[in-house]
Parts: sequence; C-alpha cells; structure tokens
Amino acid sequence: MEDAETLLKKLAERYDKNPVGWKALAVFDKGSTLLIIMSPEGEVYEVKMVPLDPYRFVGVGTMASDIEELYAYLSKLPNYGFRPLPDNIFKAILKSRGYVSAKLAKKILEIPTVSINEIQGSAIAQGPIICFGEKDLASISPKQRELQERLSREVEKLFCKRYRDRAMLYG
Repeated sequence: MEDAETLLKKLAERYDKNPVGWKALAVFDKGSTLLIIMSPEGEVYEVKMVPLDPYRFVGVGTMASDIEELYAYLSKLPNYGFRPLPDNIFKAILKSRGYVSAKLAKKILEIPTVSINEIQGSAIAQGPIICFGEKDLASISPKQRELQERLSREVEKLFCKRYRDRAMLYG
C-alpha cells in the first residue's frame, strides 16, 4: 500500500509519457471513491480515497494486476485520456447544453488521447471513467472483494491518523 497522492502522481507521469491505452473506472461508496486504473502495459492499480473537501482527499493505493476478472473487464473499456475537442464538437456540446448524444460521444472517443503537456485548444474532454456500485464490482471475484475491504480498512486508518478530530466527529 502506498499513499494515494504519491501513486496518482506516478501514474500521471507515466500517462504523460504514453497517453494511449489507459482505462479507468470508479466505484462510489458511502463517502469514498475507489478509482481503478489500468496502464497500457496491463498493470492495474486500485486507489481508495476519502474526500476532505472538493479539492483534497486522503487515500491509499496498490497494484492489483493479479485479479484476472478485473483485468478482463478493464480490457474491454474504451481508452481513458485527455482529448482536445475541435471547435465544431465543442460548439455542439454547448448548443445541446452539455448533453452528449451517443453519436457525439463516439466521435469524441475517436479523437486520439494526448499527454497533459500536449493539450492545446479551447476545450478538452477527459475520460471516460466508467462508474460502478461497490457491490457490483466486489462481485467480480473474491480477490476483488478482499482487496476492496483491505483498501477500505487502510484508508480508514490513514484518515483517523491524519485527521483524528474529524474522524471522531463521524464516528
């Protein structure tokens, strides 16, 4: 287990070097988020985070490449990343008041992902991040359920250690 900030920073640096082939999904559960990321090399990472406010979080993460069922699921997802939006697509999104049709989403996903340093233009799309319920993902395999439980315990310990007063407020 390592600190989520450290792990996410390492993953962002790796993304910048090779922005093609990343996958991402998120699981929302009772005040926390589990972010699962797969690198182009097939390494899977799970990061459990508890928000402190809209801009900060506390969390832990670990590699989870040995969960075959999760790897198989992630492999089928569309590629995650940052995509510079052409003006015509950006205008279409604005015109539809933020609604993105399936046809428009497909066009956006066809735009190649770029590193954060290469982003140019007036608008970018980030994603997609597929969302799950906690129980749905845990049902993928016993190993996944065990890892989610372990991450939950570890993030709770870290939260209590770093933010003892706040932890006592929420029991």
